[in-house]
Amino acid sequence: MKSTVQPVIKDVVLVGAGHAHVAVLRRFGMEPIPGVRFTLISREVHTPYSGMLPGLIAGLYGVDDAHIDTGPLARFTGARLYQDEVSGIDLANRSLICRDRPPVPYDLLSFNIGSTPNTASVPGASEHAIPVKPIDGFLHRFEALMARVLARQGRAQIALVGAGAGGVELLLSVERRLRHELASSGLSTTGLSFCLITEEADILPTFPAAFRKRFHATLAERGIAVMAGTPVVRVESGRLVLENGATIEADEILWTTQAAPARWLAATGLPLDDRGFLKVDDTLRVVGHDDIFAAGDTVSFGPRALPKSGVYAVRAGPVLAGNIRRTLTGRRLRTFRPQRDALYLVSTGEPYAVGTRNGLVFSGRWVWRWKDWIDRRFMRKFNDLPEMAAEEATASPLADRQALKEISAIAMRCGGCGAKVGATVLSRALGAIEPMPRTDVIVGLDAPDDAAIVDTGGDRLSLQTVDYFRAIVDDPYLFGKIAANHSLGDIFAMGGEPQSALAIATVPYGLEAKVEADLSAMMNGANEILREAGCALVGGHTSEGAELSLGFAVNGLVSRSAALRKGGLKPGDALIITKPIGTGTLLAADMHGKAKARWVMAAIAHMIHSNKNAAEILRSHGVHAATDITGFGLLGHLIEMVRASNVDVTLAIDRVPLLDGAHESVARGIFSSLQPQNVRLRRAIKNLDTAGKHPLYSLLFDPQTAGGLLASVPLAEAERCVVALRAGGYPNAAVVGFVSPRNTAIEPVAIDLDGTLVAEVLERPRKGERRKKPLPEKSHAEESVH
Repeated sequence: MKSTVQPVIKDVVLVGAGHAHVAVLRRFGMEPIPGVRFTLISREVHTPYSGMLPGLIAGLYGVDDAHIDTGPLARFTGARLYQDEVSGIDLANRSLICRDRPPVPYDLLSFNIGSTPNTASVPGASEHAIPVKPIDGFLHRFEALMARVLARQGRAQIALVGAGAGGVELLLSVERRLRHELASSGLSTTGLSFCLITEEADILPTFPAAFRKRFHATLAERGIAVMAGTPVVRVESGRLVLENGATIEADEILWTTQAAPARWLAATGLPLDDRGFLKVDDTLRVVGHDDIFAAGDTVSFGPRALPKSGVYAVRAGPVLAGNIRRTLTGRRLRTFRPQRDALYLVSTGEPYAVGTRNGLVFSGRWVWRWKDWIDRRFMRKFNDLPEMAAEEATASPLADRQALKEISAIAMRCGGCGAKVGATVLSRALGAIEPMPRTDVIVGLDAPDDAAIVDTGGDRLSLQTVDYFRAIVDDPYLFGKIAANHSLGDIFAMGGEPQSALAIATVPYGLEAKVEADLSAMMNGANEILREAGCALVGGHTSEGAELSLGFAVNGLVSRSAALRKGGLKPGDALIITKPIGTGTLLAADMHGKAKARWVMAAIAHMIHSNKNAAEILRSHGVHAATDITGFGLLGHLIEMVRASNVDVTLAIDRVPLLDGAHESVARGIFSSLQPQNVRLRRAIKNLDTAGKHPLYSLLFDPQTAGGLLASVPLAEAERCVVALRAGGYPNAAVVGFVSPRNTAIEPVAIDLDGTLVAEVLERPRKGERRKKPLPEKSHAEESVH
């Protein structure tokens, strides 16, 4: 999280990442107001652009072509991005009720949440039809539809209800895509049939007759039947029932009829029209509420009815941004004057489109090229953002070249475990420290283990550990979860169960209400994780500072025979990783606005995924040693284990699981600020000359936050252990290496560049080259703690 010198004075919360809201974010990114903080709450972090949806369905665009990535956009604006869904509003307390997080307070609020097809008005439609809106959900449902059509060998009847511009354009796109997918799979397309159904007297009822005529010709040419003036009165499994009693057989039913508002709006107490849409005046402000705005399909525009079209949401964006700014600065609002007759360019599923404006109708491939140019120009505004200028640290005139180099990196220092002091610096700083010797301290500062072990005289030993770091995400609730899960990792790595935790929190200076809200959200998130782990939050300490930070001193318990140490690696063991790596480079890319939002959200999901179950599964498969992979990276923590165990290891770099986007980020030269210090450990690699040329080499040093476990189990148990881990909620778990006896070489780590050495070792148990499974060996803890 970027430090904020200016305290937050006003919170502006945007609900939904519609076309108007992305314009608001960009404009405030270009011209921010000091003291104003934006928060975007969106169900999906890649928001689809409606103008390119048909082309995406038709296969003319890729997914990223047709989506606005709200991650870099939010970072550009300095906005917080919450992936969640609003389900209500507390007007009295000015806060939003969300599905998966604590309430979000606001000073100024705006809605741009779109609409949904009105399936509720026709019996059976909700159960048996596929709604096209919300668009983000439809894309997943369409992928499933294609899979079903392919499974039926292309024998499928497709019906679409609703023949406005969106319905006609979509069905033509679906027809093209399905025929293409079947042909690509070597299947016949003769079993496909398509039908367009509307209760209106004709398709495209609001368009000129010449426009309708051209689409009638296109539909006929493509073999798509049209049934007009026939309302659907009931939907059943596999068929539509019409008002005249006729039925239409359909394996797949798409629904694009008249739009309906989000249902939860009905209980908000906000003014709604007779169909349930938010009433707004000509400034886009919700009627009777000076602190709430709305735009797009979710509104009922006071001066006149507007079509539910993305065209008007796009046009509303600049006015909405301007009126939010004017409200914040106490100026008079401006009027939104939507055009009477918009330009419509409607594609045919092919690189061919039909257009109309002011009664003029035109068509051709040139119209498609024109539409494509307009759409791509719009997308570039939000996906190709100006470079973010890094904050410059003021250098002393006394600084030499090396000092200046280090100072220049300070402005973009990473948070999380990327904010750790490097292993080399840490070992030098603590090298001269002589702790008070005590007989009851079994593992202390002199050992490389994840937690201290103290003998309190009972059947179980006490584990003690502490972690603390700056925020790595702009969401205090998620940051609390990450910090708590990270702090618990040491306890699980040593085979223990967490007992209690003390919190250490730093909150930025600011208005009392803002500080309280962020601290409450952060501690709510942390406590959820602690409770799930059976760990009691028993107290803590708070202070004010420049940046949001959180840590925990955690106490745990472990039986004397179960304590795991880093020094337990044994020749013949397999090395297993439970979670993918790459948080360091991804979070650094996010700081620079270079990471896709889906990459960051996936990384966050891994960072709040507990190691508890993984530790239990590893124990059931005879684990000898374990550690959690954190700030020193995979190689750094592996070296700690290797040195403590006096063994050699072979690590298969291609088998190491990676987070989505990690490879792309390091390929662009984006690294955590801790990476250079971690890279100093490269001297432990035997075949450094060849390993250093591998494209994934840099990720061996990538600092992790709340990373997975790195553990060793007997080779005979390795594959069964991985199967159990994947079934137990760790789908990326993998065998990544093996342990061998220490040889005379100085370097203890060999990098297996293509995985063949590790694959050969894993084959041995299958070929019966090993003896019968030996009796369970004593754990390292049994050999050393008594």
